This record gives sequence, C-alpha cells and structure tokens, in this order.
Amino acid sequence: MKTVAIIPAYNEEKSIGNVLDMVVNHPLIDEVIVVDDGSVDSTSLVAKNHNASRVITLKENVGKGKALDIGVKNTEADIMLFLDADLINFKSVHVTNLIKPVMDNECEMTVGAIVREGIRKVVGDTSLEKRMKAFRELCNMRIKLPPDFAKSPRQEAEDD
Repeated sequence: MKTVAIIPAYNEEKSIGNVLDMVVNHPLIDEVIVVDDGSVDSTSLVAKNHNASRVITLKENVGKGKALDIGVKNTEADIMLFLDADLINFKSVHVTNLIKPVMDNECEMTVGAIVREGIRKVVGDTSLEKRMKAFRELCNMRIKLPPDFAKSPRQEAEDD
C-alpha cells in the first residue's frame, strides 16, 4: 500500500522545510509531493533542497483546493496525507497518528486539528469532538481524530 504526503504551498519558504523534514524520511510515507501554488519566493527551491520526491511549480496561484487536486492527479498512492506547509511544532508522531489508523483499516480518514482559543470564540462552545461526529455522519465515513491533535498549543508545550 503506497502512501503520499501532498503539501500545497504558497510563499512558504520559511516554514515548508520543517514540515518536509518530518515527512520525507518517515517510514510510513513513500512519496512527498509539494505543489508550489505560484509562489514568488523560494518555496520550490526549499522543497527541492529538503528532498521532496516531486515539486510541481505552478506559474500562477490557483488556490489550495486546486493545488491539492493537482497533487492527487500526480500520484498513484492508495493513501494520501494532506498537510499545510506552515505547520508549527509538527512532529513525526503526528504523521504516524494520521496515517497508521488508515493503514490498519481502523478508519477511512483521519483529521488533525489544532484547537485554538480564537476558533472557539467564532464557533461557540461546540467541542471539536462534536463537530467531528457531525462530519462523520454527514460523510458516512469512519473518521478518527488523533488524540494529540485535540490539545491546545499551550497543553502541547506543557507536555514537552
């Protein structure tokens, strides 16, 4: 079973290297595709220097959704991991926690989410788990939320 990490990126030269360092040599990832979505900085060069399997450089910005679609159309992988290029405090264990349940057929999809206080103010007191339950029912899929993604950034810092 082949796995791919697809990373859409727009002007992320300062952060994409850290994300790539966690996925490029990860034992569960077979391929890493970066879709540079029309960046005007050195995003593509940084991705190449951090050994992405493939860097697709778009001439103009087409948006995150289209960039992801381009990545999907350029792989034969069975399992796809979509990652933002600007993740902070992203660790190898996060990759494992997102990919392993799908590989082990525990679920069809995992979702990683960082709970931030500002988001709670926008959506009210609805817990992340309640939102995931509604999403599961809507999609009629087995979806798992890795427990370490339910922590706030402050809790994660306290755990380290």
